[in-house]
Amino acid sequence: MSFLPFETFTITTNLTPDEVRRRLSDVIESPQPLGFWSPFGKPYEGEISGDNFEIKKIPRFSKAMPPVVQGKIIPEALGCTIIVEIKPPLGITIISTLFLFFFL
Repeated sequence: MSFLPFETFTITTNLTPDEVRRRLSDVIESPQPLGFWSPFGKPYEGEISGDNFEIKKIPRFSKAMPPVVQGKIIPEALGCTIIVEIKPPLGITIISTLFLFFFL
């Protein structure tokens, strides 16, 4: 059991790296300034650059700060491996750290 809100795991798939990038881009839209998203748009925002990606869920009807999902696509002979890391947003990490130090 981990006390830190970070999670890392690996996904092995028979899909090619190009197919993985295409499927990710089907559900990711580029980050919008000031958070102006269409209520009927794609469910995630982020970027895919080469073999790396960073995405997060778009909070449409709440003020929640969803976790950030970062990943790396590693090509292999029969498909690819995707290393995924899930962590809280930087702002939440800083506030939590200050809160912890204040009360200790």
